[in-house]
Amino acid sequence: VWSTTALPGVAGVILMAPDLAAPEIDRSTLAGWAQLLTPYLPLVALMFGAVPGAITLLFSMAMLLIHLATAGGAYNVAQLPFPAIIVIALSTYLLPRRIGLALASAATVLGAMAPLVRPDPLVVSTSILEIVLIALFSGVGLALNAYSQRHAQSIRTIEALEAHQQAIRGEERLRLAHELHDIIAHDVTIITMQARRAALIDDPAKTAQIIEGIGESAQQALNDLRGLVLLLKDDSADGNTENDDLLESADRSGETTGAAGLIHDVDSITDALTRAGFAVALIVEGEVGMVPANLRQAIRRTVRELGTNVLKHAVPSQPVILKLVVGDDRVSVSTLNKPATTKPISSSLTGIEAMRARSDWLGGEVTSELQDGLWFSEFSLPLDGAHMLKLRNGDTP
Repeated sequence: VWSTTALPGVAGVILMAPDLAAPEIDRSTLAGWAQLLTPYLPLVALMFGAVPGAITLLFSMAMLLIHLATAGGAYNVAQLPFPAIIVIALSTYLLPRRIGLALASAATVLGAMAPLVRPDPLVVSTSILEIVLIALFSGVGLALNAYSQRHAQSIRTIEALEAHQQAIRGEERLRLAHELHDIIAHDVTIITMQARRAALIDDPAKTAQIIEGIGESAQQALNDLRGLVLLLKDDSADGNTENDDLLESADRSGETTGAAGLIHDVDSITDALTRAGFAVALIVEGEVGMVPANLRQAIRRTVRELGTNVLKHAVPSQPVILKLVVGDDRVSVSTLNKPATTKPISSSLTGIEAMRARSDWLGGEVTSELQDGLWFSEFSLPLDGAHMLKLRNGDTP
């Protein structure tokens, strides 16, 4: 680094060497040495930075104008152009563009004043050469400065993109965690509860029924896991799979054949709760076919999570109400049950997080509270959730 910093000083010594023997300069006096060194002071100052170099250049040019105005020799004017273009080129490259432009303009003005102060042929020709070189090398410096700025901006853009990609990967990991929870928690909870019941029942027929239910739940969990693995392996997936419906937009356009899948899932949850020993009353109100595809998937996932919460926290001997209501402008799914007083199966609360995440995306509401000794949980969405999702993604309505 020190060798690079010393380069301007070395250049100044090389340029000044021929002037040591010039007869026009009196080296026997202090004024003569000042006359000799003044044109090269900007190169020495440049060793300490672009700003000192630029300031010293303007100072040297002003001192030479004063020297010409006081009937001094014109030899010093011919010494200045080459030190000046070195300082101008480096300063316009290293300094901010506006400061570089101001430096080049000020140096051009000072250079153009020399013929006005001393209309000598040597001064005029030197001044013209100096102005041309300043314009040329300041242009080169400013061009390099612009390239450097664009390069730095490109680096910042790349870093921002990498940070954005990292955030996306984090969101994908979180989403995958929710997917795994949605797939596994319900079936594993059923297996756990049925296994506990099997240990307390002496009736072989009921025990066999419970074991059969455990097998069905385990098989369902395996099937769901295989489906998720296949989805993750499919790099050509276009986002139209049901697992991606939360991120899709779908117009509400009358009857939709996928509504049967939603009813099937609700019936499956009801059957699973019944096999686990709960007395479940299923209530379906409204036209389920009017629910848009992206909302259907959100509700299907939520029904599974509500069923899992009932298995973990409800009293099996008390009735459970599972309700799906499709109104004119909203769709909701809810459960009402008696909360157990015994210690429940451990919960990570991931299901509640997933419900609230879906609610935030689609402009809905999540209610979970105790009402008259019964635990009420409701997930409610506006039927224009697809439209709201477009607005959240920055699309025009």
